[in-house]
Amino acid sequence: MEEFFEIYRRIREEMRRIIEEAEREFEELIPYELREGMLEPLTHAYETPSELVIMLDLPLVRSKDDISVRVDEDTLIVEASIQRKFSFDIENPFFRSCTLSKYRKEIPLPENVDIESIRARFRNGVLEIRIPKRRRGLRIEIE
Repeated sequence: MEEFFEIYRRIREEMRRIIEEAEREFEELIPYELREGMLEPLTHAYETPSELVIMLDLPLVRSKDDISVRVDEDTLIVEASIQRKFSFDIENPFFRSCTLSKYRKEIPLPENVDIESIRARFRNGVLEIRIPKRRRGLRIEIE
């Protein structure tokens, strides 16, 4: 009888290990942003001859004080806190609901922009970022 319980214990332990491993793998299928309560804002970008313009839709963000804009190497990173957290249910046995509390967007920047001269303005729930392009050439006068 003791042998039976030992076999039962080993089988049960192996099943527990398999289930935990499956849960970890399924959790990895859920995007990191959702697991961390982040939402990617709708974004529209366009270029003019002199600048790159990026528009981000940030509904439920109260003011510019709730927004962070920074450049890390060649990537523009925008984060914003949502005024009121909201939750929704997900049809997934390992990840049943999600509470969103912030926006986050990473945008790779082209080499020809002047990151020292970035301007940003937040109005009516839309963040507008303007990044001037660097001058490509310059005519030099000879004395």
